[in-house]
Amino acid sequence: MATIDNKEQTELDQQDMEDVEDVEEEETGEDANSKARQLTAQMMQNPQVLAALQERLDDLVGTPTGYIESLPKVVKRRVNALKNLQVKCAQIEAKFYEEVHELERKYAALYQPLFDKRSDIINATYEPTEEECEWKVEEEDISGDLKEKAKLEEEKKDEEKEDPKGIPEFWLTVFKNVDLLSDMLQEHDEPILKHLKDIKVKFSDAGQPMSFTLEFYFEPNEFFTNEVLTKTYKMRSEPDESDPFSFDGPEIMGCTGCLIDWKKGKNVTLKTIKKKQKHKGRGTVRTVTKTVPNDSFFNFFTPPEVPENGELDDDAEAILTADFEIGHFLRERIIPRSVLYFTGEAIEDDDDDYDEEGEEADDELLKAGSSSLDRLRVKWQRDIPQITEENWVDVLDTTFAGIISSRDRMTQLNYLHRVYITPHRLHKFKPDQIPNCPRCNYSPADFMHMVWGCPVVHVYWEKVVQMIRTRTEIVLPLDPMVLILNQMGELPQNRAHQTLMSILCMYAKKLIAMHWKSPTGPTLQMWEHHIEKCIPLYKLSYIKRLS
Repeated sequence: MATIDNKEQTELDQQDMEDVEDVEEEETGEDANSKARQLTAQMMQNPQVLAALQERLDDLVGTPTGYIESLPKVVKRRVNALKNLQVKCAQIEAKFYEEVHELERKYAALYQPLFDKRSDIINATYEPTEEECEWKVEEEDISGDLKEKAKLEEEKKDEEKEDPKGIPEFWLTVFKNVDLLSDMLQEHDEPILKHLKDIKVKFSDAGQPMSFTLEFYFEPNEFFTNEVLTKTYKMRSEPDESDPFSFDGPEIMGCTGCLIDWKKGKNVTLKTIKKKQKHKGRGTVRTVTKTVPNDSFFNFFTPPEVPENGELDDDAEAILTADFEIGHFLRERIIPRSVLYFTGEAIEDDDDDYDEEGEEADDELLKAGSSSLDRLRVKWQRDIPQITEENWVDVLDTTFAGIISSRDRMTQLNYLHRVYITPHRLHKFKPDQIPNCPRCNYSPADFMHMVWGCPVVHVYWEKVVQMIRTRTEIVLPLDPMVLILNQMGELPQNRAHQTLMSILCMYAKKLIAMHWKSPTGPTLQMWEHHIEKCIPLYKLSYIKRLS
């Protein structure tokens, strides 16, 4: 662990004492237990205190006590018998989840007539009766005259509007209301999604390998000829023979999309760019037209393929993890409760970062408007209050500063958009998954905890900053604005130093992502190894560009 200067430690101790005195003054008259809880909570918010505590606990966390090794052979044999019983428990648990899947299939058939009627109302093939449209709403205590006036104004507005058919843009509105989906949407996707009529989930037949298929139904449109776009998720619900104790319920093993038959010139997943090329010998310049991938929701139907050996690079794994989360969310939440996402009533329950300040954060989200980048800013502001609308623009502008490699750029983008699935977030989709941090056991382990607040990770950042200071004589503050969001400001004296700091911090973040589920987290040695391996490649790239 990087040492803290005596002066800094004294200031820290003094600040801690000031905090203690403040608590004592405010809580006078409270019982001793209440004061102790308040003081403990306050101190546990201080990352320096947590880091010091973690150092003291290093010998206890994740380290065998030696007791098992000291047991007599006959006792160890009995422990092995318990392990065999545990394997049988996992096998029974697998059968339990298979039966749950059968129940899902059974009740899906019961729900479907209701979902079909919902689709008929949305698409104007069925007009609900007056009785079906009645909905009792708790009304405020207002006078009869005011009620009558409000009713007349509402009727007048209805007369002025054209009579729309069904519920226009139902599914597009649902997508725009849900952060997880709206982050995927681009402006050019919206005209297509206006033609989306329905989304259904279809479970695998009895006796077949466990899977489910999402079916997106479209009305005839000018973009593609498909009436239905599909995405199938293959699942496994049996213990892995090589690691049976890791079984924790069904898991998605892979997914397959479908081929979209785009009409000529309407494929929004591709874009055409023009690039100028200079001939080295003659010095002449020519313009080359290239077709490259384009950001779009419809990339959802062409996920990365999982190799037979199951090994994926970091970028593909991040994309698939997010893809699996989206598929599960559509199946479990959006399809069964779509009207509540359309009206916004279900949204606050699904905010992955909601805490005790949830209502205040919800107000901020409403103020932020519909822009997905604005909503992303609000999420970061909850964790880093010094972010403003003005410096948020700088955050976006410097995301790729100095980063050449496409994979490294993806790392920066993944951090900016917070795509890594935290234990807290996973727990919301799968309640059987614990929301605790795998390194310090803190709960709920949200995004900011995983990349900054965890004592193990914080010690790692301290060591990284100390090593940068030792090697380059550049002093970076232990601040997430600098280390995570790349806001170097005027800290390094020139552009070359700023580029170097961006690269060094990017690799530090990349290692946190690579060891996301590790109980020990990344180490300084791993970071140094990455730097030694990759910095020469960056040097070559810059030399080539300059030449």
